[in-house]
Amino acid sequence: KYYSLLYQRYGMASSVSHYIGGILVDRSLPEQKSGNKPFTPVPADYQRRAMSMLNRYVFAPQAFTSDAQLFSYLQRQRRGFNFWGSTEDPKVVDHILNLQTTVVDFILHPVTLRRINNTSLYGNTYDVTTVMSDLVGGIFNEDLNGDVNLYRMNTQILLIQRVGSIVNDSENQYDRLSVAAAYYSLTGLKNKLSKVKAGEEQTKAHRSHMLFQIEKTLSTTR
Repeated sequence: KYYSLLYQRYGMASSVSHYIGGILVDRSLPEQKSGNKPFTPVPADYQRRAMSMLNRYVFAPQAFTSDAQLFSYLQRQRRGFNFWGSTEDPKVVDHILNLQTTVVDFILHPVTLRRINNTSLYGNTYDVTTVMSDLVGGIFNEDLNGDVNLYRMNTQILLIQRVGSIVNDSENQYDRLSVAAAYYSLTGLKNKLSKVKAGEEQTKAHRSHMLFQIEKTLSTTR
C-alpha cells in the first residue's frame, strides 16, 4: 500500500509541476465569442503556489519523515526466493529520488523554460530566473546551516547536475536566457555553500562534493 501511495504522490507532484510555465488554451471558434484569448499564461500567483507546494511536500527536509516508520515493513509478498537477481530489501531512496527527479526534470526541461520566456511577452510575470531561484531555495535553504538528510543530499546533487547541464549545454537545447539564469543560480549557490561550516561529517563531505561539482561545471563553461 505504501508504494501505491507513493505513486499517487508521484502523480500529484507531476500534475502540480505543470502549472509552472503553463499556458491556458482556449479553442473556442470565433463565432462562439468566448471573450477569452487563445493563449493565456497561468497566473503568476498560481505558479508560485505550485512551486511552494512542491518545495513543501516533495523537496522539504521533512517531506518524507512520517513515512520512515513503514520502511522496515516494506516486504514484498513471499513467493519463495524469486527476486529475479535483485535484493529483497526496499529501495525507498530510489523511489523517492525518482519522484523528485521527475519534478525537477519537468521544471528545468528546455521546453518548459522556453515557454516561460516566451509567455513573458504576453502576460507571464514569473520569470525563468525567479523560477530557478525558488527551486534552488526550496531544495537548499531550509537546512543550509545544519545537517542535511539523505533525501536532501540526493536531491541537492540532482539539482546541481541538472542546472550544470544547462550551463554547459553543448547541444544548444536551451535558450540564452535560461543558460544565463542557470549560471546565475549556480554561482549564487557556490557562494552560499562556500560560507557554510555547520553540520556533521557526512553533511560536510556532501557539501564539499557539491562545491567540487559546481566548480568543475563552471571551469568548463564555454
